[in-house]
Amino acid sequence: MPSFRYEAIDANGNLVRGRIQAETESQVVERLARENQRVIYIRMEDELRRARFALSLGRVRDRDLLVFTRQFATLLRAGVPIIRGLDSLRAQTVNPALKSIISEVRQNVVGGMGLADAFARHPKVFSPLYVSMVRVAEATGNMGEVLDRIASFIDSEMTIKGRIKGALFYPALVLVIAIAVLIILFFVVMPTFKGMFSEMGAELPWITRIAMGLTEWLLHWWFAIPLFAIALLLFYYVYSKVPGGRYQIDLLKLRLPLFGHLVQKMAISRFARTFSTLLGAGVPILNSLEITKNVVGNSVFAAVLNAVKENVRDGYKLSHPMANYDIFPNMVVQMVDTGEEAGNLPEMVEQVALFYDEEVDRSIKALLSLMEPTMIILLAGVVAFVAFSIYLPLFKMATVIH
Repeated sequence: MPSFRYEAIDANGNLVRGRIQAETESQVVERLARENQRVIYIRMEDELRRARFALSLGRVRDRDLLVFTRQFATLLRAGVPIIRGLDSLRAQTVNPALKSIISEVRQNVVGGMGLADAFARHPKVFSPLYVSMVRVAEATGNMGEVLDRIASFIDSEMTIKGRIKGALFYPALVLVIAIAVLIILFFVVMPTFKGMFSEMGAELPWITRIAMGLTEWLLHWWFAIPLFAIALLLFYYVYSKVPGGRYQIDLLKLRLPLFGHLVQKMAISRFARTFSTLLGAGVPILNSLEITKNVVGNSVFAAVLNAVKENVRDGYKLSHPMANYDIFPNMVVQMVDTGEEAGNLPEMVEQVALFYDEEVDRSIKALLSLMEPTMIILLAGVVAFVAFSIYLPLFKMATVIH
């Protein structure tokens, strides 16, 4: 006989979890109803194990979530009930992890749970922003419109990430080629000439001696380089978990030459896009600031937004505390102030997001225009160093023979 896992609310309003054997789900519901328990979640154990296995094998990409959200919004705007919409999306979803999550969400909604609460059970897929906007939509009854807003937000985030990845492709390719060239030079070319130079007996030029010493060190201690890289990554990971560690790391990122302004612009873009999306969906300003603080991706900005939120809670206008922090440029403060005065704060903050999206794009291109020739020059310098270290002794030997 199949076994089912369930969650139910008893007569005293307490949450009860358990396992029960029955032929069908309806039998489980009827048996618990006789015990004055209202089922809010039920799942066959075999299905639950398969679902967990599917989740362990894959992940839900942003593209999958975007398609799901857009299709769900279309179905709901067409008047399709939530349960039927979830059934339709589950049937056409290819990603096994997302298919399993949709099944669990459907089960929770059938059991009486709100859609936002059902989404909240999967925080790795549905962010706090996603859940909060759906919760507001449940209260206001405009689920289709809100899901469209969420989809637009996900699309914008994907566009920014795509631009950054595309811009970094060429430098990454040059770096890989540079590492491959260095490996060939120091592990193949230089050892070949080492024996030849040793047989010469003459004093080698200083540049050749340096190259030989570096080659000797790499041949014996090459593993120190990956070990150092791993140790550095472990230190970064551990220190970022220490109280205050993440704040210091993010503060250092903002103060880096060349890169600091880019990090700031990316954080402002994410803040404005998230904040405008939440406000446009009807989320109260304090809740919007709290959610934005948690998803902005920079602990320095998060700390500032937390202070701004407390000032707003005390009755100040949003632009007033923002003006006290250099992290927000004057233009951003002025646009927020104008939006508050005109009563169109979501639209004005959205304009800030659009402006800084373009600024991020321009900053990346400007940074790459400096990085590309710099990397090429460094690579050419290393190749020239090895070439001189090889050919100078050869020229000297040819002169002696002549």
